[in-house]
Order: sequence, then C-alpha cells, then structure tokens
Amino acid sequence: ANTVAFNKDGSLVASGWADGAIRLWNPKDGKIVKELAKAHAGGVGSVVFSPDGALLASAGADKSVKLWDVKDAKELKNLGAHKESVYSVAFNAAGTELASCGNDGLIKIWDVKGQKELKSMMVELAKPVVKIEPKKEEPKDKDVKDKKKKDMGKKEEPKELRDAFTVVAFTPDGKQVLSVGHDKYLRYWSLADGKETKKIGPTPDWIFGLAVSKDGKNVATAGYGGSLRVYDIASGKEIYDDVKAKDDRKYWITYCAVFTPDGRSVITGHDRKGKGIVKVTTVVK
Repeated sequence: ANTVAFNKDGSLVASGWADGAIRLWNPKDGKIVKELAKAHAGGVGSVVFSPDGALLASAGADKSVKLWDVKDAKELKNLGAHKESVYSVAFNAAGTELASCGNDGLIKIWDVKGQKELKSMMVELAKPVVKIEPKKEEPKDKDVKDKKKKDMGKKEEPKELRDAFTVVAFTPDGKQVLSVGHDKYLRYWSLADGKETKKIGPTPDWIFGLAVSKDGKNVATAGYGGSLRVYDIASGKEIYDDVKAKDDRKYWITYCAVFTPDGRSVITGHDRKGKGIVKVTTVVK
C-alpha cells in the first residue's frame, strides 16, 4: 500500500494502492470490509478519515482530490484537481476544511460541506524560473514544415517551476497549514489570507514526513538521509535533531513520520537500500 490511515476509534483502517484502489480493513481480524476498486485512475497518494469518521478523503496520481462516504463506500464528490499528482490530504480538527498538496507546488484548501475549493496557495518566487526548451532541428518533411509555419506567432506562456509539496497538515487551532517538500523547508501558511507566515530551514534533504503531536505543541519532519527534526510549533524553535544517527543513516530514506499518542516519541518508516525499517525515537524527555 502507498498510504494507510486509522479512523478515530481505531475500528477501520483505510489503505490506498498503486493500482488506484482504496480498501477498508477491520484491524482486529485483518479482513477487507469494503473495497473501492477504481477510486483513482492511477496510484493513490494519500487517504485520511474525517475527525468523526464519516468521510474519507483521497488523492492520487490522476491529479484529483475526492470525498467518500465511509458507511456506503460511495464517492460523494470529486472536489477538483491539481495540475500534477497529489501527494497528501489532511482534515482540520473540526472536519470543515480539507487541505491538499502535490507535485505542482500548490496547496489547496477545500470546503468539505460546500464541496468546493476555497483557496490555492503557493510559494512566491522572487525571480520566476522559466523552463527553456532545447532548440529542435529544422524538420525535413514538407507537411511538418507547413505546420510549423502555421504555428509561428503562437507564443507559449513560460512555466514557473516550483518544488513539490509532499505533506500538508493543519495546526490544531485550524488557523494555519504546515507544509514540507522538495524545497527542504517547513512552511507555515495563514488560512486567513493564504500567505506564508514563517519558514524553517532549509534542511540538507528533501522532506517526506510531517507529523503534529496530539497536544498540538510539536511538529516533526523527516526525509532523505534518515533526518528527523522536531520543532515547537508556536515558536518554531528546534527541540530535537537526530545528529547522532546521521552517519548511520547515510543511505536511508525516511518516507513517513507519526507521533506516539503521548507525544514523546516519533515513529518513522524508512527504506535502507531496499529494506524496510520502522524506528521509534524518543524526542521529548
């Protein structure tokens, strides 16, 4: 599975798969309860239950963000799409808003009840990076030449290149969204105006893991090189950096992170030269 999530009372586990399927499991006996065989046209990048467990949100390589009725296992709404693959979705604590992010460098906020997009946020580039296509050889075929003449004068809009966002999460008060990604920063975004309010970093590596502690005090990030860092959410001060493990984890990739219920430790999932490893690290004494 590409992604898994528990509902609030732990009675269901949702999993998203590379073939586009979403499956709901009973964790007690390990059996499939319901299956959405073709939830997405491509791999499922993220699944998450709403706080009350009635809804499931999903996102995938088909660029779409969807809402599902858990009881009936039916699609309620295809909320909309990103420009590229969507990697992460997250509900706020009230379950009224949903955030999504992906390879297009966009963070979108969705109104759950109204089932529509509220706003889109992105990093403001100081100098837009324009993708320049290499010059192509002059076509020899007459028909191709004629087509080229017709296309002359058609000006293509330059494309701004932004780093992918890999994970997004709401702060406990629901007023801000946190994001991490290939830009190597932990970023804070204000939902009031859609603007970036703070950034921490850059770290040496791309970041794939983002987790907020249950009490809402701390946030953990993890990524390439097995990096694990924990910050105080309010101040942005770093309270833990896994310095001792850096040499040992030179060839590790950390794909996910989650706090234990007591908020004192972080569980991380790693790929070490093709071998899967799960590690528990105490980050708060």
